[in-house]
Amino acid sequence: MPTSQPGVINYVGECDPSTYLCEECEGDCDSDSDCVGDLVCRQRSGNEAVSGCTGEGGSRDVYGKDICMQTEVTTDFVQYVGNPCTDENGVAGSCEVCTGDCDQDADCKDSLRCAQRSGFDEDVPGCVWEDTARFDGSDFCKYLELRFILVYWCVYS
Repeated sequence: MPTSQPGVINYVGECDPSTYLCEECEGDCDSDSDCVGDLVCRQRSGNEAVSGCTGEGGSRDVYGKDICMQTEVTTDFVQYVGNPCTDENGVAGSCEVCTGDCDQDADCKDSLRCAQRSGFDEDVPGCVWEDTARFDGSDFCKYLELRFILVYWCVYS
C-alpha cells in the first residue's frame, strides 16, 4: 500500500479497482471507478491545481497524472433580478436557481420551483445569502425538493 501525505497531491502509481483504489489527492486514476467512494478522477494535462489538494508541481506530483478529489460543490447565492423575474432579454419564466422575484413556479426555469417566503429572515432552500440584503417579501426560484419523492419510492417500491 502506497504512503501518502494527506491533503497533498501524491503520485502513488496506477489506481485500479482490482488492485488499489486511490484516496483523496492520490493518483494516477483513469476514471472515477479508480477512486474510493464518491471521489472523482480529475483529469490533468500538466501540474494543474486539484480542488481540496495542495502541492501541485511539488515533489509528490507527476506531470500529467490524474488525481482523485472530492466532487466540487457549487454555491448558489441569492440574487434579486427584479419583479417580474425575467432573463436579460425580458423573457419571463427563465429565472435560474436562487434568483427572483418570482410569483409562481412558471416564473422559474425548467423544473425549478418558486420558494414563497413570508418574511425577511426566511431562507431559500438550497441557496446562500451573500450579504445582509434579504429582500423582504421577495420570492426566489429553488430546486425541487426530493424528500417526498424519496420517501414515497422507499415505502412503495
